[in-house]
Amino acid sequence: MLRGYTYSAGGCGLLTCTYQRSSYNDLPDVIELFVASKSFRLYGDSGEFQLPQSFVELIKKSNENTEVNLKLKGSSGAVIPIGSGTISSLKQLYTKGIKSWTRPEFKISRTKVSKNAISIEKIAENTLQSVVMLKNERGLGSGFLINNKGLIVTNRHVVAGGDKKFQIVAQGGIKANGKVVYVDRKLDFALVSSEGMKRTKPLPLCYADYPTPGQAVVALGSPSGLAGTVTTGIVSAIRYPAGKLEGVAPSYVTLIQTDAAISPGNSGGPLVNSRGEVVGVNTFNYLGAGGKGQNLNFAVSIVDILRAVDAVAPEESKEINWLPKWLNLFQTETNRCGNFI
Repeated sequence: MLRGYTYSAGGCGLLTCTYQRSSYNDLPDVIELFVASKSFRLYGDSGEFQLPQSFVELIKKSNENTEVNLKLKGSSGAVIPIGSGTISSLKQLYTKGIKSWTRPEFKISRTKVSKNAISIEKIAENTLQSVVMLKNERGLGSGFLINNKGLIVTNRHVVAGGDKKFQIVAQGGIKANGKVVYVDRKLDFALVSSEGMKRTKPLPLCYADYPTPGQAVVALGSPSGLAGTVTTGIVSAIRYPAGKLEGVAPSYVTLIQTDAAISPGNSGGPLVNSRGEVVGVNTFNYLGAGGKGQNLNFAVSIVDILRAVDAVAPEESKEINWLPKWLNLFQTETNRCGNFI
């Protein structure tokens, strides 16, 4: 996580007086970092920016001759050099100060879902009861339940910082305490355990396949603290690792591009398909060159997240061939996501 400020000096100079007070301001929402010839365009919120893993890796390999520069949006091409002392401190932090997390054991539960698409109203009714808001002194974000033991998935940047304890607010204002139990920097996700959650109905996960462009999707979460917000759209594209978003998006992860609105505070909430199955975790919106992009929103694929934690997939049902179909109790139809229909 990067946080920065700009400083405006007021008062009188050698020849003129500005009659303005000195002030500190957050960095603009779009900045660009340069490490030698490599550039990283970052999109932030209130002066905070998530640093891509590929930037971290370059800093870890840096030396005393490595040049790092910062360019602010609207700065007419001017760049600000980052001091060698700062680079050295970052290198030390990244190589020695990153906590190693133990992967929790997680077994995917196959869920029965509708064979056909259901209404947006029904999706909201079924899904919002498992969507939560995460709050602490630093800010807020969204998350959702993925098992019946109160385990919550969210974005890493939602829980970034020193404080790993959160207040969890569920539908109806139900509150519980939460603690970060696992963080994955590369894929930008985290797992949070909840204490005292009375409602722990997990959402069905589309664990077996990626969605396809054109499919309807629904994004749910708490943008700007507005809990229970529902937006709709389609899958615009599937963006695979090391594609055109390299240096902007989380590394080594498949992204689901959608025009369903994703705003600050919505990060960590679920992106679900027309049957209410989670296909991704809402992550960021992309403004593009000049900050003029519209409806360019992205979610980290739930398939990639489950693979990253070595989640155990359900065993396939086996048919007993010598029994007639009407007696074959083991014959159950599943959809392309892996769930019962």
